[in-house]
Amino acid sequence: MLQDRPRVVNQILIRLDDVTRAEALARQVEARFGDRAESWEEQNRNILTVFVIQNAIMYSVTGAILLVAAFGIYNIISTVVYEKTRDIAILKSLGFPEGDIQRLFLLQGLVVGVLGALIGCALGALMIEALAQIRFGIDTPAGQDRFILARDGRIYLLASLFAVTAAGLAALIPARRASRLDPVQVVRGAA
Repeated sequence: MLQDRPRVVNQILIRLDDVTRAEALARQVEARFGDRAESWEEQNRNILTVFVIQNAIMYSVTGAILLVAAFGIYNIISTVVYEKTRDIAILKSLGFPEGDIQRLFLLQGLVVGVLGALIGCALGALMIEALAQIRFGIDTPAGQDRFILARDGRIYLLASLFAVTAAGLAALIPARRASRLDPVQVVRGAA
């Protein structure tokens, strides 16, 4: 209640063009008039905490999926190295240096990462557009009856960079193993 008076205006709501200024304005009102002022962030702190937790879970799950994908790339390239052991031995016996063989398998891993990033971005964009078409059929104070979705290109760029980096790192160990194969041992059947 304003001024401890019942049956009088006891609440004033102020709508701002810039919602990020609400906390500062609430502190200014309190300092100037001595009345209690709450910003929308303060009133909805519990709800905002839920969003922070939701984002942490989302990034954790996404990171775990990308980690599993990196292990998949590692597995694929390790299998290719194993299957191509004789071919690698032939290349080395023809004089190919270790660095060239290592770059060959690293390039293969990076190509897998780039293709995965491109396909993932395309599928992600399609899924976002599909979700954007879902309507709840409920009137909300903000007039929004659909999902509020981020279509920020930086998200795609960050995910793509992570995918390509993970693919490169996953290809590194098999590429090093391929470059260190001893062609004599492979030809003799020891490898």
